[in-house]
Amino acid sequence: MEAQNQLKCAVFGGGGFIGTHLCNALIGAGAEVRAFGRGHIDRGGMHPDVSWTTGELSDMGAWLPLLNGVDVIYQLASSSTPQTAEVDPAQDVAENVVLALRLFDAAINCGVKRIIFLSSGGTIYGIPSRVPTDEDAPTRPISAYGLQKLTLEHYLRHYQRRRGIDIIIFRVANPYGPLQLGRKHQGVVPTFLRCALTGQPIQIWGADDVVRDFVYIEDVVDALVLGATYQGKYDTFNVGSGERISLRQVVNDIEAIIGRGSIPRVYIAAAPSAVPISLLDCTRIRTEMHWSPKVNWSDGLQQTARWMAANIDRYK
Repeated sequence: MEAQNQLKCAVFGGGGFIGTHLCNALIGAGAEVRAFGRGHIDRGGMHPDVSWTTGELSDMGAWLPLLNGVDVIYQLASSSTPQTAEVDPAQDVAENVVLALRLFDAAINCGVKRIIFLSSGGTIYGIPSRVPTDEDAPTRPISAYGLQKLTLEHYLRHYQRRRGIDIIIFRVANPYGPLQLGRKHQGVVPTFLRCALTGQPIQIWGADDVVRDFVYIEDVVDALVLGATYQGKYDTFNVGSGERISLRQVVNDIEAIIGRGSIPRVYIAAAPSAVPISLLDCTRIRTEMHWSPKVNWSDGLQQTARWMAANIDRYK
């Protein structure tokens, strides 16, 4: 973002785990940042130069003024997780697809130049046809969450064709790092860490040889920041580490870091929407944006564990 130090960005879902890190990274890159969401994870974690507005995405009057004069919006706002999306798919669509489309329409009408959307590299491909999985692989989600993300991808491409808006879609693998709370079983790494630090058994859904692609939060936001000024022929990018990490390895590595001996493991039948392996091919973003992950699994897990251990009492 070197050449556009006063790029104006609006981050929807700016108070969440990824959003907070993104807002801070954008400020660090010289952008003007407006953020909108239900609230901060921790108000002390948000850079003071971020202009913050609290509200619901359903309240258009609360967020519409933020779009005036904005160059780029990031759509991270979501009330959905892979688990909750299955409970009431119709409600999930109403709260996440419909409201996002209203935001996209309003952004285009207000003259926003680019929409950046956070999609899901872990669910968008379903059971992958090839591993590692590149952006041109078939998208066949087997979960309501993946279907929701794919629907918004298709609508963004529709707006791109019909209304000329620039779009960038990031299919992010499994992000982890500081500020991720691990409550409500959201996120493997923080959930497992929380259990380990509080003496609870770790619940493993399915077999522990399931493979995931875990990518550290600093690497994720580096990619998202690059997306604001990318000028190239692609609009869709995978963001992952490329490291094959099984759930068994996650638990073993946490045991080694925490140093409290063996952690009890409880195995639960996998959900029908679970995929046995998710590993992203990130050749495109490496080539086009000169991005590559800087934090390896071992270092990232240790940094995350240190943050969780220091803050777990604050976020019970």
